[in-house]
Amino acid sequence: MKRKKCTVWDHIQIVPGTISDFDALEGFHYREGRVVGVTRVFVAWYTGNGMRKRGIERPRERAGVLVECHPVLNCRMRNVALRGRYWGLERRAAAERLNREMRVISRVVVEPRFRGMGLAVALVRHALDRAQTRYVEAMAVMGRVNPFFEHAGMRRFSGAGPEYFLWERGINCPQ
Repeated sequence: MKRKKCTVWDHIQIVPGTISDFDALEGFHYREGRVVGVTRVFVAWYTGNGMRKRGIERPRERAGVLVECHPVLNCRMRNVALRGRYWGLERRAAAERLNREMRVISRVVVEPRFRGMGLAVALVRHALDRAQTRYVEAMAVMGRVNPFFEHAGMRRFSGAGPEYFLWERGINCPQ
């Protein structure tokens, strides 16, 4: 049986956004707390008007958002995944190298009406396709339940805490 394409995709557009796009969807994310060190935001807009048939006009809606940030200096699973690339350097040198080479996908939020269609994967792939650094990492408790980072092309590293995901330019690029 051939699977039908979800027609909502005909009306989804992923573009650069602002932190206010995240603020609008923040309540749908399982983790509380402010994001800091934001470098980029991508927002998925639903631009269709499924209600037009009934004579009701509806403006575009935020379907999802991805927030990318600077990395924290210390991360045990990063040291495992990258075999200590930043380990043993003087603190300032490590921070400069890390900020030059790494970004973190800090939040991926999909509005509940748009869940289950692969929008989180599309947002992550979009960010990875436009990566400005050699590495992109993400950590997620929900990574054990919903493998969207892996589906987008990131490698999983499991440890005692949250799942750790890593993407390296030219190594495990999205398909």
